Amino acid sequence: MRKEEKIEKARALREIFQSNRYFIFFDFTGINVAQISNLRRGLRENGSSIRVIKNRVAMKAIKGTPVEEGKEWFQGPTAIAFAKDDVGRTIRELVNFSKETPLKFKGFILEGKKMEADMAEELGALPTREELLSKFASGMAAPLIQFGRALSMPIVLMGNAINEIKRKKEKGE
Repeated sequence: MRKEEKIEKARALREIFQSNRYFIFFDFTGINVAQISNLRRGLRENGSSIRVIKNRVAMKAIKGTPVEEGKEWFQGPTAIAFAKDDVGRTIRELVNFSKETPLKFKGFILEGKKMEADMAEELGALPTREELLSKFASGMAAPLIQFGRALSMPIVLMGNAINEIKRKKEKGE
């Protein structure tokens, strides 16, 4: 690769490092092209991407970015999955993929914080943003629904009492 190409690749990689908030580093040794293509497709559906990178180029691109925390992970074959928003789905997809393939996590950088590879299972078990919002919304709605039922209960009871009086009058009691 020529020097100009390396500079351009480093510049493009730097833009990725600056424009995303979540990075998952992993070793892709032993994963075939079809498997990595399926992984890319799955990540794309979640709004994430994956890049196989050259370590020397990456070392030049990480200076002054949040990714600099994980510079020791740029050893051997390295790929990075990155996301701007919902990292939960991305990590879950990678954890599920790692159960079927020899993918090995190197580490994570989430919101500028470095996390080691052994956190993969725990992070993969976390709920996604949509799941959390759904739980929050249902938690907020439950008291309102119960309040509405409590308000309507006297009306229902009064209606039942009137029906019972009507029934008794019709029977002549």
